[in-house]
Amino acid sequence: MTQQKGVKKTRRLRVGIDQMRAAISTGGNEPEDRHRVWQDKSHMDKTQADHHRDWEAIKEAAGVEHVRELSENMFLDILRPMIGQYHESRLEKYRSAVKWEQIAGLPEEEQWYKTARFKARFSGMIKEAEQKHREGKSAQARERGAKESGDPDDPDDGQRGALQLDKVIQVARRFKELHMAMYTRGIAVAYAGAFRHEELAEFTLGDLKKEGDGKFYIRVVGGKGRGQFVTEWVWIEGIDATMEDLLQEKERRGSGLMFEGWREKDAVGVVQWCARQYNWDPNRRWDWHCIRHGRAVDWRLAGIPLEERMRRGRWHDKRTEEWYSRPR
Repeated sequence: MTQQKGVKKTRRLRVGIDQMRAAISTGGNEPEDRHRVWQDKSHMDKTQADHHRDWEAIKEAAGVEHVRELSENMFLDILRPMIGQYHESRLEKYRSAVKWEQIAGLPEEEQWYKTARFKARFSGMIKEAEQKHREGKSAQARERGAKESGDPDDPDDGQRGALQLDKVIQVARRFKELHMAMYTRGIAVAYAGAFRHEELAEFTLGDLKKEGDGKFYIRVVGGKGRGQFVTEWVWIEGIDATMEDLLQEKERRGSGLMFEGWREKDAVGVVQWCARQYNWDPNRRWDWHCIRHGRAVDWRLAGIPLEERMRRGRWHDKRTEEWYSRPR
């Protein structure tokens, strides 16, 4: 009976998420358009809207109207059936939604998300979700023959390619031929810092600075493997001309998104065109995240120590970094 209730709550949670996404949609129905709604909004606007969306879904699943009515046990019971179905980052987003709702509506002594007991239990749930997610993805990959039986479990399906420097140059050349200057800059920044697409799409001009030593840094907030509101300034190596160009744009515009009008669909479309044009391995999947994989491989082949690779790529687990950087 308890399991059935958990399944129903999880189903309501998923339905609530879908309804919230539909409510804030600007008409882009394709998955690649999921960032378009934020093109003219700041990162904080997006964060607040994400929290609001997730909190509404939690309220619907729990049958509550106010955060005071939501207990930590109730919250964990809602999320528990999601273990094995979703990446641990999805569970963490729900926790963050509750956290910010408690900050907004409850005095500190009633904010149970801060208690050591809750943190320990939720941390255990996150680890369990991560392990099951890895096992499930790896099992599917082995069934398809994409991985050997002895390959380690990991979130990747074993088929994503790696955009190493030679391929990045080909993609950048194609962007230039199409007069897509913003994307030419974007792939340079993504490769230099091993950035994910969602990070690139959300960078603002305020996230860029040049230090007295001439080095450029980009501020990264949150993301997988890190605290969601932990800020890091990441050194952008080897593309000074691109960064000078962006710095001049910062002086001209003052604020706003660094890559204003960025669309993942357009970026990935050029990557896939290059894959066909240059006969990249057809058994691999080619998308924007391949840049992060390729940069990790290039760092590893360059002989950069593991600890330094983890620092540059912002990986907190050696197994994750080693999977990204495996030669392929």
